[in-house]
Amino acid sequence: MDALSAENPRVKDPLYHLVISWMEGESPSPDQAFEAVAYTLKQLGFEGHQFVAAIHRDTENVHTHVMVNRVNPESLRAVSPSNDYYVMDRSMRELEIRQGWGHAPGPYVVVERNGQKIVERAKASEGAAKKDKRRPAGAERMEESAGEESLHTFVRGAPRKAVLALFKTEGVTWAALHQELAKHQLALRRKGQGLAIHSLTAPDVTPVKASSMHEDLSLGRLEKRLGAFEPWDPSLAPAPVPVPDAADEDVTSAPASPEERQGGYTPGRELDAIDERQPRSKRDPEKREARKQARAEARRDLKQRYQEYVDRHVVTRLSKDEVGRRLRELAASVKQRRERIKAQGGPAPARKMLYSLLALDAAKERIVLMEQIAKERAALKADPQNQRLSYKDWVHEQAKTGDEAAVAQLRGWAYADQRARKNLDEIEANEAAPGMSPEYVSATMASFVFTRVQALDVRRSGAVVYWHGHQRAFIDYGRVVRMATDRIMDDARVLAALTFARQKFGGSFKLTGSDAFKAKAIELIARNNLDIKLKDPEQHSALQQAKQRHAPRGPRG
Repeated sequence: MDALSAENPRVKDPLYHLVISWMEGESPSPDQAFEAVAYTLKQLGFEGHQFVAAIHRDTENVHTHVMVNRVNPESLRAVSPSNDYYVMDRSMRELEIRQGWGHAPGPYVVVERNGQKIVERAKASEGAAKKDKRRPAGAERMEESAGEESLHTFVRGAPRKAVLALFKTEGVTWAALHQELAKHQLALRRKGQGLAIHSLTAPDVTPVKASSMHEDLSLGRLEKRLGAFEPWDPSLAPAPVPVPDAADEDVTSAPASPEERQGGYTPGRELDAIDERQPRSKRDPEKREARKQARAEARRDLKQRYQEYVDRHVVTRLSKDEVGRRLRELAASVKQRRERIKAQGGPAPARKMLYSLLALDAAKERIVLMEQIAKERAALKADPQNQRLSYKDWVHEQAKTGDEAAVAQLRGWAYADQRARKNLDEIEANEAAPGMSPEYVSATMASFVFTRVQALDVRRSGAVVYWHGHQRAFIDYGRVVRMATDRIMDDARVLAALTFARQKFGGSFKLTGSDAFKAKAIELIARNNLDIKLKDPEQHSALQQAKQRHAPRGPRG
């Protein structure tokens, strides 16, 4: 270790020390202990580094001391793990799952979801949902102890969405605001120096502050927007929607929709009603969780591989020491020339003139030297072989090689950008473009091999362009597959896209684009007897008719 670290004299502290400890009563085997060491070092970015580890069983907690050389044996770069405390804590939780140990508390915790043990940040796992910081203590006790929905939670549901939608319209007035709240059997009234929201269907329930529904409903903000406060007129209140008791309901009738059942707020509303109003996933939750964890593991592995690339890739730069050395050499040369002038003797005015000329030459030489250094630095920086790629650029290069984790990461960034920009035109664009769209997409990219069809281009968004011969055929955007152009769509390219979509989406999707494209695709599915189900009812019916036309006919009697 000393010999290797001496190869990089800039590293003042080459050793990194850590301890892995098991809980009292747990006794790992040597293989388990060293597996834990190797796994933790890999997560910290020390894979392939020199290390020494020793198991100690002289205390109530079996533990392993690890000393690792931070200097990489290949690149000679020193690794400095970032957020190492959190990286190690997550590694401990993962090792607990892998080796079957008890779970210790820390920044990360182990939770069971959909039958699988997964690791999450502790703050994110405290309860099924984040606590509402605005929720009053009484409402919190009622919901957590009695399982009943509070008025605070009720007003922050559908009524809050309705009020925010109203504020997006022009010409909002106090009367319009009162009327919108009255639709949900709520009334906005003065209380002290502010405003409160009362329930018309439960007048005995303590009202909640208007600002707890939304900060824009404070008295100051509302008066700035709507003028002086205008009280609510009770005569304009709509008739309350009756909420039948469970004992009075006809068990043979179809259950009412959440909207029909909602009405105004009533005490005793169970929190289950909130869950009923939420859309439920059509996907298998266990498979969905498994795919989610697989994607997370793939992202961590991708980052680890990038860190290994950074450690191996040594960037050459003109160091300050090298620049200083050249400047010192120039200064020494000037000093020698000055001493020679002095040694020559002669009249003082002549020597003074020579000193002045020397100073002028020294200034010119310094300028030339600095220009030369600047050119060398620019050349090193511009050299493609001497540039370290950023994480996004590196991921893009990996995606070009067919790395599925890199392709998935590019798509993840693209989807995040779309969400950030709130680009709602994507659905319309997908429907308008000729292609195939599923209900949901599997976690991995389809493994696709076709004669004369190959992926030659991976865009920065993660879209993979497939070519047929010398022409683009179709583009896999992850969520949808589109034809590369809506002008030239020969049978071979459309058939290739259909076969790809069948493999990628499990044979169930709908066609998008023009009627002409849909008709062509349906005809090709029927003619080639492809095992494809079209989710759109009209497309399904058209496909059945096309299959009947292409069905083999028996001999005539």
